[in-house]
Formats: sequence, structure tokens, C-alpha cells
Amino acid sequence: MQYPVGVRSAWWKPCRLAGWIGRRPEPEGRVEAGHSTAQMAPSMTRVLLLVLGVVFVAESGIMLWLPWLVPHYASKPVRAVVDASLLTLVVAPIVWYVIIGPLRRVALSERAKVASIVQTAVDAIVTFGEDRRVQSFNPAAERLFGCPGSQAVGEPVERFLPSIPDECCGAGRVMETTARRWDGNEFPALVSLSRIDLNDGPLCTAILHDLTELKRAEAERLAAAREKEAVRAQQMALLAQVATGVAHEIRNPLTAVKMLVQAHREDAGESGALAHDLQLVEQEIRRMERTLKTFLEFARPSRSRHEPVSLNSVVYRTIALIEGRARQQDVSIHSRLPGCDVRLLGDWERLQQLLLNLTLNSLDVMPDGGELEIALRQTDDEIVLRVQDTGPGFSEEVLKRMFEPFFTTKETGVGLGLGICKRIVEQHGGTLTAENVPEGGGRMLVRFPRAAAGLPEGKTPLPIPFE
Repeated sequence: MQYPVGVRSAWWKPCRLAGWIGRRPEPEGRVEAGHSTAQMAPSMTRVLLLVLGVVFVAESGIMLWLPWLVPHYASKPVRAVVDASLLTLVVAPIVWYVIIGPLRRVALSERAKVASIVQTAVDAIVTFGEDRRVQSFNPAAERLFGCPGSQAVGEPVERFLPSIPDECCGAGRVMETTARRWDGNEFPALVSLSRIDLNDGPLCTAILHDLTELKRAEAERLAAAREKEAVRAQQMALLAQVATGVAHEIRNPLTAVKMLVQAHREDAGESGALAHDLQLVEQEIRRMERTLKTFLEFARPSRSRHEPVSLNSVVYRTIALIEGRARQQDVSIHSRLPGCDVRLLGDWERLQQLLLNLTLNSLDVMPDGGELEIALRQTDDEIVLRVQDTGPGFSEEVLKRMFEPFFTTKETGVGLGLGICKRIVEQHGGTLTAENVPEGGGRMLVRFPRAAAGLPEGKTPLPIPFE
């Protein structure tokens, strides 16, 4: 790019020497986007070399011109004074124009940039010194604490942050504490502390974010969750009463009908159309009994027995129960278990029911074959049981509603299986979640807290009996 001669000569010539410092400064109006003023900051070595170079060139020139400037009969002290004076008059403007001036402009620019960031920051920024008195208050701090900066400066920092530690961490300490406004009202705040050691002592910086709205939203969310849980408990209590009445009104007639069907099957023999019809009727009665049992179990769950249980044995027994059906559907079963025995204080029958329900659901979505993986692992904080399949995965609606009572995607399903599973997990202090696998398929994750894995002294995990 071509510049007018006057403009070019006005800035470029002095910067030939400044090129020793670092990146050549841009003329006014030519600073490119993305080039911060910090990039023009020189290194100390280059500054020293430049000063030495300027002094050497100036002194060499003065020594060459000195015989023509000072009479030959002048004494040595006079020559020395003239030499020093000329050196000062020549070097000082050059050093100021080439070195001190650019450094000063860089420092002022950086100072203005930092001041702009502090003044326009959304979060409150408070600085205080070693005497723990406030040195600066940005506008956000004035709004947050309700106090003008001029009035806050000089006040003890404990006036605004009562729980501030005696020493700030230079690495950047983040803590949640209670702050105090100028009128005395306290509010929760997230504080980030840092410390810089300056020549006149350490400077501590506190960046504050008001957590009042966040805490209020969290409290409202917890209140809504408790209210929802209370409504759900009332619904379940009503459902239990209805289930008891339904069971009494339906179970007895079903038992009578089943006994009559069995008696007629004996009279009809094993062949013939009548025997076939009676067999179908008995199968449907048994299915109704299973549905009624599931309904009663969901509405009025039995109390769990907590005893040491080996989760490895739960997995082994579940695989033994489903491998026959898996072979029929051409589904491969893979188990990933740790070398040690993973143990848990719980009800082995209900844990067995939990894993059996999850694996049967996976088999239901893979009628034409696939892979089923059962994995178990434990960390320092939790025990994780994973059931993963290569089926079609979960839709958004299913992920949102799968644990709702009577929600099902199966033609003959009741919609209570996953609700029962979730309740079993919660009775053991854990969580049950579902997600889609990126490679395809669905995944159910059961997480138990590691605290539930503790066994009383002298106890060993209870192996699951095989029938």
C-alpha cells in the first residue's frame, strides 16, 4: 500500500530503530484488527541493546566532531563537560522519541483498555490492599452493594464481604459466600479471588456474582418438585385403594372361571376344537392375572429387605433367565463385569426384578436380532449398572414420558414396568436414566451411591440362588 511521502516520512524513519524493539508500530489509522497493543510491548533485552546502540552512535559522532567544536587549547575537564553535554542533548530526545514515547503510549493504551473492561464489566469488581481496605469499586459493584465508589473506597473489605479469607490465593480461589449491601442486607454471592504482588504491596481483586436469583429459582424448583411429589403420593395412595378394590372384585371371579376352564379341559381331552379354545381362554386368564399383579405391585409396593447382595450374581442369574429367549431372537448377550465382586446393601429379589425388566425391554425392541450388553462398574463415588442394546433407541416423547404410569409403546403393555424399576432404584438410593447411544440403540443407566455398597463387619455378599 502506498502512502503520501509526507505521511510516510513522518512516522517510518524513527521506527527503523524501533524495529529492534519488536513489531514495527503501525501509523495512526493503520492498526490492523486483532493486533493488540500488547504485541508492541518490547522485550527488556531489545530495549537495552537499542539504548546501547543509540549511545554508541551518538558518542562516536560527538568524538568525531569534538575537535571542530572545542578549541585545541581547551583543557581536558572542559572537553569532558562539552562531551557530556552534547551526548545528553543528542541522546535524550532520541531515547524519548524512539523508546520511552512508544512504551508510554503502550502503557497508557493498556491502562485504558483495562479500565474500560473494569468499568463495563457486568460482575462487581472490588480491589483491596494488604491493609484490607477497599481501593476501587467499579460501577457494577456500586449497583450491587448500593454504595457510591467514592464512599466505599477506604472502607474495610469486611464491610461488604464479612467472610472474606485473610489471605487471597494468587491461583484464583472461587468460593460461595455471603455478601452484605451498604444498608446491611445480606445476599449469596459467588466470589473469585486473586492476588497480585506489586512494588507497593499485594493487591487483591474480588469478582462477585449475585446468586440471589439463582438461589430463588433453585428454591422454586425444589418447591415445585416437592409439590409434584406430594401430588404423586396422593395419586398413588388413591391408586392403591382402587387397586385393592379391583383386585378383590376381579381376582375371585377370575379364579372361579379358571377352575371351570381347567375342569372342562380335562373333560374335553387334549385334542379337538373345544380343547384348543379352552386353552386360549386359560392363557388369557393367566395374562389378566399377571396384569393385575403388576398393577397391584406398582400401586402398593412391598417393603424392601436390605441385606448384602452380590450384583455380579444378579447379572449372572439374569443372563441365565433370558438366554433362551435371546437365542430364539438371535440376540448376542455380552457381559462386562469387574474382576472383583461388586456388592450392595439391598433386596436381591427386587434388584433381580429390576435387571430382568430392563433386559426384557431390550429384547422386546430387538425381535430380529441384535446385541445386548450388561455392564457393571464401581468407582470411588458410585456403582453403575448399564443395560445397552442395538435396537431403534428412544424417541423424544419416550424419553420424556417413559417413567409415567400407564405410558407404553407396546401393543399388549400395561405401562408400569419402568415405573416399578424406577421405584426399586430409588428405594436403594439410586437413580435410573435413559439415553440414546450415538452409534445406535438405547441405554439404561442405574447409578447407586457408593455409600450403599458398605457391608456390616463380618458380612459377605449374599449370592443369588438359582432355582
